[in-house]
This record gives sequence, structure tokens and C-alpha cells, in this order.
Amino acid sequence: MDANVSSLYKILKDKTRQKIVLSLQERGSLAYVDLMNFLKITNTRKLKILGDLLDKDENGKYHLSEKGTLASQLLQQFPVEKTVVKKTATIRTIILTGFLGFILVIINPSILQGLLGVVVVKGAWLSILAILYGVLVPGAVMWAISVKRMHTHDLKELVKPPLFSIILLIVLVIVLAFLWLQYGLSLPMFRIGENASSSQGSSNGAETTIISQSVVMGQLMVLLLPLAGVYSYVGLFFSEGFYRIFRR
Repeated sequence: MDANVSSLYKILKDKTRQKIVLSLQERGSLAYVDLMNFLKITNTRKLKILGDLLDKDENGKYHLSEKGTLASQLLQQFPVEKTVVKKTATIRTIILTGFLGFILVIINPSILQGLLGVVVVKGAWLSILAILYGVLVPGAVMWAISVKRMHTHDLKELVKPPLFSIILLIVLVIVLAFLWLQYGLSLPMFRIGENASSSQGSSNGAETTIISQSVVMGQLMVLLLPLAGVYSYVGLFFSEGFYRIFRR
């Protein structure tokens, strides 16, 4: 019984097929040409899919079978379009999930290292892990929360929270740039490398140590924050692709 109801539900999910059933219920019977003209359709496949919901009389006109009559009654009492609920991204879901993604981008060890001037990651392999974190973790977490809260795998909905996190990152860049230019905010210096020290004589004979390749990493990281947010889409698409491949 459940299998029959499920099959009937799939057949009647299409709006054109719904119109065919309801039109025949209202008019009793219609010739093929009249049915096509009345519904303004040319695809005969719609009729074939209805299968045993339709019968033909001796004049070749279509009318509902016993099963088709039952289907029309179900449509009238329980319209399919009202029972199919498509949950789209709500403003609250976008804001909460996007803000979480924003935080996950910020706490990336590489970002903190540039903003705070503190060595958070040491070693090449740890740096690689930090990069993988930035590419995969924020997007994957936002994907998991979005799927759970919205009950959808529609990419048009799933990309909204990461987009909001990128907007927050852009706002952060604008605020920090404003503070930097207007109030002289200085972000910490962080050495990305140094050459061997060398000595130079000054006019009074004193020696000074020169360290090269020192840059303001904080300012650089600020400029790259929106790009770090864009990377979260990699994690989102990877998670959704993994789901679609292995869900079966």
C-alpha cells in the first residue's frame, strides 16, 4: 500500500499531470486534441506517465479510471503543492552560520599569526595543515550546519552563509583600514624570514644590525581576509560533492 501511495505521489507531483487529472474530473472526458489544447501542452509523455489513471472510451476520449478518480479526490483534499515543503535559507540561518564561518576563518593559525604577530604555527608541515584548515574546515562546517537546518542540498541556498561570512570579512577589512589611516593603527611586525646579520659602521663607529625581509604581515593578512573567506567555498563544494557521490 505504501509503495502504491509513494508511486502515486511521484506521478502527481508534476503540476501539468495534476491539471490533466483535475480537468478530466471536472469535464468527465476529453478527446486527445481537446485535452492538449485546453491544457496548452504538446508533450504526450505527460499522458503516458499517468498510465492506469486514465482510460479511453469507444470514441477515443480520455476519462479517469477508478484509480484516477481516487487520485483526483486526493488532489482536491490534499493538494500536492501544499504537502511539499521546500525549506529555504532563512535570514537567521544565514546570519548565524555565516558568522560562525567568519569566526572559523579568523581563528585560522595563519591569520592569527599575521594579525597578532605571534608565532602560532611552527614548521612546514604545520603550515600546510593551517592551509588545509583554511580551505576545508570553515566551508565544511557551514555546509553541515546549513544542510541540517535547511534540509536541502540546493547549492543556491548552501552558498548564502559563506557569502555572508565574506561580507563580514570585507567589513572588518574596511574598519581596520579606516582605523589604520585615520588613527594610525599599527598592526604588529612579523618576520617572514631573515638573512644573516651584517655590520655597518656609522659616523661614530658604532655597529648596527640589519635584518632584511621584515614586512608588516598584519596589514597583508588584513588585505587577504576576504580571499580567505572565498576559500571556504572549496570546503563547501568538496563536502557537497562528497555527499552526492557517496550518499547511495
